[in-house]
Amino acid sequence: MKSALLRVRGNSMAPTVQDGDYVVGRRPSRRRPLRIGDIVVIEHPYYGRMVKRVRSLDAAGGTVEVRGDNAASVAGIDIGPVPQAQILQRAWLCISPRGVRRLRHQ
Repeated sequence: MKSALLRVRGNSMAPTVQDGDYVVGRRPSRRRPLRIGDIVVIEHPYYGRMVKRVRSLDAAGGTVEVRGDNAASVAGIDIGPVPQAQILQRAWLCISPRGVRRLRHQ
């Protein structure tokens, strides 16, 4: 499974992931499906590429609801349900000036 590196811009996921940090992600798979609390990289039709946390899953509808960890983030209701096809990666590692650490779901 290929990993991808993405630089984070903005503080919507602070304090977990901050502006200028890098996240390493992998595509979700059947072996490792998405779970509530995972941090994902999505491609939103209006907002573009975003890093957010999975708030809920609708397996029947094939969508997820996401939100930022920071209260000042775009509200989940404004983002709307995200089709799983728009989930590019599940972030599992953060690289920052503070060090390298695994991202855990909450």
